[in-house]
Formats: sequence, structure tokens, C-alpha cells
Amino acid sequence: MTSCDTPQRFSDAPATLTRDEFVERFGSIYEHSPWVADRTWQRGIDDDHSVVLKLAEAMAQVLDEATPEEKLQLIRAHPDLAGKAALQGELTEDSTDEQSSAGLDQCTDEELARFQQLNDAYREKFSMPFIMAVRGSNRHQILAGFEERLPNDSAVELERALTEINRIALFRLMSLADSEYPRDLVGYANNPPAADWPGGARIAVQFVINYEEGSENCILHGDPASEAFLSEIVGAQAHSGVRHMNMESIYEYGSRVGFWRLHRLFSERNLAVTVFGVAMALERNPAAVAAMQAADWEIASHGYRWIDYQFVDESVEREHLQLAIETHTRVTGQRPTGWYLGRCSPNTHRLIAEEGGFVYNADSYADDLPFWDTIHNNRPQLIVPYTLDANDMRFASPQGFNAGDQFFNYLKDSFDVLYAEGAHTPRMMSIGLHCRLVGRPGRLAALTRFLDYIDGFDNVWVARRIDIARHWRTHHPAQAD
Repeated sequence: MTSCDTPQRFSDAPATLTRDEFVERFGSIYEHSPWVADRTWQRGIDDDHSVVLKLAEAMAQVLDEATPEEKLQLIRAHPDLAGKAALQGELTEDSTDEQSSAGLDQCTDEELARFQQLNDAYREKFSMPFIMAVRGSNRHQILAGFEERLPNDSAVELERALTEINRIALFRLMSLADSEYPRDLVGYANNPPAADWPGGARIAVQFVINYEEGSENCILHGDPASEAFLSEIVGAQAHSGVRHMNMESIYEYGSRVGFWRLHRLFSERNLAVTVFGVAMALERNPAAVAAMQAADWEIASHGYRWIDYQFVDESVEREHLQLAIETHTRVTGQRPTGWYLGRCSPNTHRLIAEEGGFVYNADSYADDLPFWDTIHNNRPQLIVPYTLDANDMRFASPQGFNAGDQFFNYLKDSFDVLYAEGAHTPRMMSIGLHCRLVGRPGRLAALTRFLDYIDGFDNVWVARRIDIARHWRTHHPAQAD
């Protein structure tokens, strides 16, 4: 059996649960009807029911054996789609998530009126609510489903309602199993929220300048070896116990020359910029920090050191997090409100959420829009995702950009696709820059051409990441807030 054929399972076997525990865990699978879970447990739960589909079949069998009165009562326990209960915030958590995933919380006034009309017509004809498993559908498909099913007779619709209820139950069981899996592979699915960017912008374009020079691996910083990552020496090897003078000077070019070239480029155009500033690097160049502040650039935290934290002990990472905040605050006069570590560990997301002081975390590449993360901690943390593809780091990686034209064309193509999509659902484009990389003359020319290119478009919002984050928190607050 291949991994693609492996059935979805619950991480904690249902067979190990007591009757009360089983009902507590699965009682909401059928809307306001915990008796389905209770009878399922009474019929017997074994190891086979750790498979989601097997448990769904067992619960569906209980419903099939229920009395006609119980079935009708279950049907009538379901809310209208985009109905009064939804508008008044009275839905169950499951129903809220399902209707939201289908975009029913984004209906226009005209669409809401049409839903109300169809809900009323359906109830008048069948004396029950219209039921449809809406996950994976959109509001236009749901309205079409109403139109298609209204002419049916009562017997057909009664059977269809029960079929849809079992589909809803299966989706809920699948979601419950997914919630035990510490990754979100679904996201917004095919129904991303309307970003509602300021001025009706079709795209929010965000430029990040990574300021890392002076915080990289170096024996002068107490490290065992020299830096080997993201430089002109592609495939460089770390030199153990000694200084790597060529590598050091490549990094020094970024802070001595590249930064100022980028500063002039963006300042002349009065374009918003976010700096991912490593605390140790910021501390070593007060003039650069002053220039960032004079230009009203956001200075987000890029951690205390520019090193790989994948295998760093959690206690050390936690200490470095606090050092990053303290050093950043002392050097800039303000605590950082944005975070991007870059080479993070499995603990990073949780540590940032637990710290609680960051408006957003950028250590993700999972979406084209901001989203709320509740997987790594019970406290919702806003994620404003970053990019490794529209990024000058590919000048310093195998099979990356070999010439400025490649960089320009990739940025242009990315912008064109997102701008076109933004006509229907506004998007966000992040662009990653490094002082020692794109700060070189031949590469800066390509970046300059891209800035000139997007300047020819209307409805483009060039924003700092903190501005995007604050906008998102206002227009799309976390459900737990």
C-alpha cells in the first residue's frame, strides 16, 4: 500500500475512550444530536474505528436505524445556509467553519437576499431546512444547488438531506482527525477572503530588505566556524576554527555599500520597506539604523543571530529570542512588532506565540495572503507569509538566477499573475532582498526595472508588512479574539 492509499486515522484510538469521553469527542459530529455518537459507542467500538471512514460508516448506520421522527428532528436541527442564525453569530463552531469555508460570510447584500428567499421557499415546501455539505463548494454553487433541488418531491429531498448530513459528518470527522495532525494542508482552499486592501488595491506589494551583515557565523562572534550560506561563493565550505576573510568581506560589502544603494533606490521613490533586521547586525551599524528610521521603514526582528536554529536547544533559542527583543529595543528605541527568524526550528512558532508581543510572524511560505495560525499554540498568531522564490537569494543558490534579466522576468511574471488574480480576489506579493546580493550594481539594475514596471499599474499598494498585518487584524480578526 502506498502512502497515498493509507486511510486517514485518528491519532488517539476511539476504542480507548469511555462512553462519556466518546460522546464528548464525537457528539457534535451530527448537528445538535449527540445521541448518534452515544448509540455508536453502545453498538461497540474497536480498533477498526480508528480509521475515519470506518467510524463514519458506523455513525451513518446508527442514523439509518433511527426512527423517522428522530431523523426529521436531526434534519431540523440544522441551520439555514447564510441565514439569520449565521448573521447573528448563533451557529455552532462546526457550522460556522463550514459556512465560512464556502464564502457564505462574504455574501453581497444581493446574495444574502437571494439566500433568504430560497431558504424561505424551501422551508415552506418541505417543512425543513435546505441541507448541503458545503465544504469545498462556493456560494455560487450552493445557490445553484438550491435552484436544482427545489422542484424535487418531499421523499427525494428527505433522502437527500440525510445523505448530505452523512457527508457533513464525514467532513467533520476528517477535520477532527486533521486537527490532530500538526500541519494545515487546506488553508483557504478555493475561497480566500476578500483582502479589502486600502484604496481598492488589487495587490499589496511588499519589499523586505534582510539586514544580516555582522551577525553571520564567524569565530569573532563565538562560532566554531565561518559562514557558508548566501554569498557570492556558491557552495562555500565553512572554515573551522579560523576566519574566512573572503566571506567576511563579501558580507561587509552588504553593510558598507549594498545597503546604501538600496536605501537610495527606495527613498528616491518614497516606497515603503520592511527591514528584517538581525539584532546583532543592527547593533554594529547605528548609521544604517538611523537611515532606516529616517525613511520610515519598518524594522522587524530577524532574530538575535543569523544562524540555523534547526537543532539549537529550545532553552538557547528562547534566550536568543529575549536577547533579540532587548537588543532591538535598545538599538532602535522600539520593541519589534514583526518577526522572521528564517532558519527556524520546530519550536519557533510556539515560542513566538507564547511570547505574545508580535503583531505578526513571517516564518511561513504557505500562502499568498496572511492567515491566523492556531496549530502551534492555543493563542492565535497572525502569519504574514514570506517568500523564497521571489527572492534575490536565488542569485546565491544552485539553479538560481544567473543574470539580472532572470530576476526581473521572474518578479514580473509573479506580479502579472497575482495582479490578474487580484481583479477577483486581491493578493499579496512579497519580495526578498539582501544588501550583499541585490546591492551589487548588476543586480540592482534588474530591481530598478521592476520598480519602474509596477509603477505603471493602478491599484497597487506598496506597503510595509506591519501595515498589512494591522489591516488584516482589523478586517479579518482571529475568530478567538
